[in-house]
Amino acid sequence: MDRMRRVGQVWNWLPAFRAVAETEHLPTAASGLHVTPPALSRTLKLLQEDLGVALFERQGRNLKLNAAGQRLLLSVRRAMRGVHAALADLEGDNDRVVRVCSLGMFTRTYLEPTVTGLLRAWPHVRPQVRTSGPTDAASDLLLGHLDVLFTSAPFFREGLQTQVLGRVQNGVYCGQGHPLRHAKRVTLADLERHPFVAPPPDGFGRTPEGWPPEWRRRVAVTADRQSVGFELCAAGRLLAVLPAPMAQLDPHLVRLPVELPTSMPMVAVTREPHGEPGPVDYIVQMAAEAVSAG
Repeated sequence: MDRMRRVGQVWNWLPAFRAVAETEHLPTAASGLHVTPPALSRTLKLLQEDLGVALFERQGRNLKLNAAGQRLLLSVRRAMRGVHAALADLEGDNDRVVRVCSLGMFTRTYLEPTVTGLLRAWPHVRPQVRTSGPTDAASDLLLGHLDVLFTSAPFFREGLQTQVLGRVQNGVYCGQGHPLRHAKRVTLADLERHPFVAPPPDGFGRTPEGWPPEWRRRVAVTADRQSVGFELCAAGRLLAVLPAPMAQLDPHLVRLPVELPTSMPMVAVTREPHGEPGPVDYIVQMAAEAVSAG
């Protein structure tokens, strides 16, 4: 059968499939589409019968997307994204929104030159920036609630693209009143005697700042936000492992003369590219230039 005819046979059922696949709950999807759950259920049944493949598994009151459904959802998302972009271009939708999530060090050090560069090149683009971590960043990106995530914690998922913008060297820092502030030489034994503020470790005892697990230290305060660790360190009582560009923003912070064998990646996570480069591609390029410039 001709490919266009084959796609046309299922085309009208795909929005319904996507709504159910993304919510995995028939009443919620039906409410969003302004149809009744029985009508939506019949649409799914027609699609699955036409394909000859089950796309969901029933789990209690919910429908769980299976492997075949996940493959179809990925393709439907790509197709709808391409159609939406084409419609925006044809309808002259120049006032475009780019949804940006910026976390941790990127916000404090690189966000301003990144957004400023985008606005110079794309004056009709309206960036919407949030600096709080989403519950599920991957889902927000795939659903189109986010266009780009800037972070130091790379992750990978089908349908998404992770680009390393550069790496930032870490150092051990102290504040103005700390006993090690004027030390000409600092050993690991010195560091063991002074408390740190650090992010909470994962299930394997590793922390995001990359403290070598074989090096002993005493963590007096754990903080889930890097900005909190920054401020507690600057207050003078606690040591902290900080990225050099971020620490340089505060003249009261001093880098101790001890080298860490670690660096922190800066990454951009986006949906997989399609079509001609647009403002999302450009803001990632601006971010890479900002990280490279230090």
